[in-house]
Amino acid sequence: MQTGEVRITGKFAKIAVMALIFSMVGCGGGTPKSTLQPPPPPPASMQGAWIFLFHSAVSNGCFALEANLSQTGNHVSADKTSSIVFQPLTCTHSTIELQLNQLGGQCNGGGMDDITVDATASDIAVSFTLSETGGLGSAVTTVSASTDGTSISKGTYSTPAACGLPDDHGTVEGYQDSITFSGEHYAGTFNGGTDAIVAQFTTSNFHMTMSGTDNGTSFVLSGSTVGLSLYLTGTIAGVEVNWFGIYDPLYNNFNIYNSDSTYVGSLANTP
Repeated sequence: MQTGEVRITGKFAKIAVMALIFSMVGCGGGTPKSTLQPPPPPPASMQGAWIFLFHSAVSNGCFALEANLSQTGNHVSADKTSSIVFQPLTCTHSTIELQLNQLGGQCNGGGMDDITVDATASDIAVSFTLSETGGLGSAVTTVSASTDGTSISKGTYSTPAACGLPDDHGTVEGYQDSITFSGEHYAGTFNGGTDAIVAQFTTSNFHMTMSGTDNGTSFVLSGSTVGLSLYLTGTIAGVEVNWFGIYDPLYNNFNIYNSDSTYVGSLANTP
């Protein structure tokens, strides 16, 4: 060994090499650190009252789903107490008032269907499953659409063959609507003109009361709202009623039907 030369051997050599590596990393050597990614945007808020209109590409028919949606995170749902399917005469939103053709969907066997909705929402899209059980069996409809939280667009749906009907598919549109008729006065004639109804509605968290007069005799009905639909039960002039109504926000009026889908009458806003 030459004079002035220092040789490091054994475990001291290993320590020296490791120290050299760490010093190189600290000075910019080695693998660069990963860049933190921003968190994903929150899902669109879809909680509230909705109406969805399904337009069949197979039969040229349509059906409507109304639901009071609940949301936790990106999970959106409605159970059978807060969702309903019915078949309107037409499915054109905001251009003609919805009128009832028949309560229930394709599995309806003369009564109301049990409906549930289970959905997953992102900031720009929603996918959900609509499950229907009625007197004729059960059907499951899957939906995929874009959303901004107040409406859905570019929606498509598919329903496999069920309840005696072939498979179906088509397009879906949906709108979130706030209930705006609470506290206003409405009037109309029911049962072919024999009953003059004047009424006022009060709503609270989807619960509803309808108070008014029938040919001057006071009555109070109670029920609930689902989307833009309502259920009302009670007694008017000694007669028990079980009403289903569809509210139209464009014209600010109601069409009222018995539970067997027969037309009873309409109520128009009276400022």
